[in-house]
Parts: sequence; structure tokens; C-alpha cells
Amino acid sequence: MKKSKKEAIDMKKELFNAFIGTFHEDRLSYSITKDNDKYVFYYSKGFINPNKYLEYDEEYYNKFVNEISEMTKTWKDKYIDIRVLDGTSWNLYINKKEYHGSNDYPENFDEVFDTIDKYFKDVKKSKNYEELL
Repeated sequence: MKKSKKEAIDMKKELFNAFIGTFHEDRLSYSITKDNDKYVFYYSKGFINPNKYLEYDEEYYNKFVNEISEMTKTWKDKYIDIRVLDGTSWNLYINKKEYHGSNDYPENFDEVFDTIDKYFKDVKKSKNYEELL
């Protein structure tokens, strides 16, 4: 019995995940899985837009992970501003470490997400779509 694309992706190990968004507005989601000797970079915008993806080699993946890991090495696990009830939430999972927040951010947050965006720029422009439903 052949597995659906969604089941196949669920079985792959997620190595990286980042998300930023609000309940009412567009969300940005980035993730990386490993498929044999390739690293698959996924990008999604919004709730229902299909994922875009491109495959990269281990060298590109390692460069990405090393740069983001270095930038986040002083981050706390969570950043929460309890004074805001409905705002922006975010999370970042890398190297088996998870960071998250709601309406509060580490000092270099924008720089980190700009760097993530830089590595995913070709994915965002790709014509390669895959629906996960």
C-alpha cells in the first residue's frame, strides 16, 4: 500500500522548525527534514497555502545550522509578555533545542529570522509546490 505524501513527510525526521505569526494574520513557517542524503527545506505562508520546497546538500544545511545556532546560543527557552492577550507567537527548534515566545523576543530576534529567511529565499521563490493534505 502506497503512503500519501503527508504520511511520508510525517515519517521523516524534522531537524529544524521555525514559525512566526498571529491568529488573525498570515503565518510564516520554515522547516527542514532529511530525506536520504538531501536536506529538504520547506516554506509556507498562511494557513492554507501549499508548501514550497527545495533540496540542498549537507554542506548548505550545516552552514545554516551553525550560523543560527551561534546566533541563538544566549537565548532563554521562552519569552512571554503576559500583558498582551492576542498578539504574535513564535517558535524555533534547532539542534534539539526549542525556543518560543509570545509578544516578547530575544534582543537579536529580527536578525535571526532575517538570516533564516536568507537561507530560505530560493525556496520562497521556487515553483516547486507540494500539498500536504
